[in-house]
Amino acid sequence: MVLQNQQTETGNTEKSKAASSSVVWSALLTILKFAAGFASNSIGLISEALHSLLDFVAASITFFAVRWAGAPPDRHHPFGHGKAENLSALAETFLLFITCLWIVLEALDRLLFEGKPVKPSWWAFAVLIISIVVDIGRSSMLYRVAKKYRSQALAADALHFSTDILSTAVVLVGLVCVYCANFVAPDATLHTILYKSDAIAALAVATLVFGASWRMATKAFAALMDGGTEEETQKVREALARLAPAFSVRQTRIRESGSNYFVDLTIEAPPAMRIDDSHEICEMLEKTVQNVLPGAETIVHFEPAKIESPDLYASARNLAAMHGLDIHALALTMREDGLHIHAHIELPSEMSIAKAHKIVSAYEHDLCKRLWAKHVVSHIEPLESVDRSAPLHSPPSREQVLQTLEKIRPHHKDVGELFDTEIWTMGANVDLSFRCKTNGSRTVAETHCMASRMEAEIRNLLPGIGRISIHFEPESNFNT
Repeated sequence: MVLQNQQTETGNTEKSKAASSSVVWSALLTILKFAAGFASNSIGLISEALHSLLDFVAASITFFAVRWAGAPPDRHHPFGHGKAENLSALAETFLLFITCLWIVLEALDRLLFEGKPVKPSWWAFAVLIISIVVDIGRSSMLYRVAKKYRSQALAADALHFSTDILSTAVVLVGLVCVYCANFVAPDATLHTILYKSDAIAALAVATLVFGASWRMATKAFAALMDGGTEEETQKVREALARLAPAFSVRQTRIRESGSNYFVDLTIEAPPAMRIDDSHEICEMLEKTVQNVLPGAETIVHFEPAKIESPDLYASARNLAAMHGLDIHALALTMREDGLHIHAHIELPSEMSIAKAHKIVSAYEHDLCKRLWAKHVVSHIEPLESVDRSAPLHSPPSREQVLQTLEKIRPHHKDVGELFDTEIWTMGANVDLSFRCKTNGSRTVAETHCMASRMEAEIRNLLPGIGRISIHFEPESNFNT
């Protein structure tokens, strides 16, 4: 929590610096453009100066909005002050719409009626070129900070100044055309076109500004109305389906507040799930959401699962693939205490059983956590081996199976204690699983041979036995 607070404070400081830098440059460019515009009597340049004046106002609003949005939650604003950034972006668009209206009226007046003559000067061109260079620098800086901290206010400023680059370039071209008109005969049609190009450039500026303003207004309004998160919602749902397949998502709601996300999940869970277990599941789901939306605050609401169950076999195999495991002979049984899972897992034959056990245990833990399995037993075998199943004869009784295990134990001196024995009936079959200890330095190939010898001896004594799952664990794991 302390680290997160430090990161938040660092982000707020960096955003404030970016916003204050934008204010300073906006003020400087506004002064330069007004001076050059009135000196040259260029409506295009004056419109750019007004645009920059609005930039200065907008940048100032952004500066205060970013500082306000960074304030921690309080009694009156329990979700924080992030919406201040969205309000700032919306205020900027309102100011830009007013600018567009003035530019259009003035430009049409000069196009349709005789206006004051435009007098391009070398320093008017210099101001426009300086403006383009400055806007490129500050828009890049603002985009970088806005992307890093998901600041809509700074993103609006960056978009604003990116539009300035285009609009200033259009005005520059318009002034060049007016200057070139001095070298064309006054009564020529080309002279009229070139001379009016300044007003045409102003209309082009207004079009660009209006387009950018409309996009900003739409995005800011969507955020204020808790909308516009379809893409993020889809990404979260896909991540949950991939990483937590046993928990079906009934509803996903996401809303933005400045650079923050607030996520509400309604999840289907087993009806018998305990409260203390649900807390661990919540943490897993919250981490999954944060992998998609860093820093998101997530609230999880559990509801009892519907009667129709998810494809647990597919989910178990998907989890195995995520762990890089090859599995076969997968068996899922729903017993009185919950889901029991047995699987054969293939690993490189030269791998030590200690390392193999660590890898398989991680998979078993995931099965318990994500498929809500009560009991998992995995049989480890070399990657190149194939699954073998003996034909069923008369199924043995539980007592016969236990007696057989006791009988074969003295024949396998390299196998330690047998434990966690399970014997259960599936239809006409009687299946067996158990765990046993062995030296942790043995390889997967060696332990598989040991398991195969034990399985062969059991089948020889009990030809009617069904599936046999033998799981070896390193002896060191049980030392105290």
